[in-house]
Amino acid sequence: VKAVSPPTARFLEASTLQLNDDASEVSWTFRRGEAPVHFRLAERQIGEGRGTAQRGADASKAMLRVTDWENRFDPKVNGVRIALESSEVSRAAVALPDGSGLLLGSSRSLRYVDGAGRQRWVSPISTEIRAIGISTNGKLAVTAMLDGTIRWWRVTDGALLMSLFATTERKWIVWT
Repeated sequence: VKAVSPPTARFLEASTLQLNDDASEVSWTFRRGEAPVHFRLAERQIGEGRGTAQRGADASKAMLRVTDWENRFDPKVNGVRIALESSEVSRAAVALPDGSGLLLGSSRSLRYVDGAGRQRWVSPISTEIRAIGISTNGKLAVTAMLDGTIRWWRVTDGALLMSLFATTERKWIVWT
């Protein structure tokens, strides 16, 4: 019996997702070890290579130290434990560009946590976040989800703005 791979991206590592400065272009690999592809919102097509999406997530900034966040139950910001739900696992983190806080992606939610460890908002999710990035102006977050979708979020309030589903055959759909 031959194993069949799903025709979608398998986001398993936090470093999988890359984006450009304004988060209008994202890149990823469909499988570990494969060449990257990218999607440009303006062109509405999947291209080969990373394109201009060259930035990965940076979990810490000068005034913000994020620890114990990858595949853990007890992430911390500046030594303060971030309260997660029972059995919720932290999967990805990115510091806001100004260092005032971070976005934490988990098996159950996307959270905005300030530098003192206080949660500003929590957005529940239906599938876990495996990777996260943020635009250089700090207004948009992009997450790679375990279900193979890529999602754009508004940082000020955690509102889901848009989702992308792409297949290995380079077919895709974007919805709001």
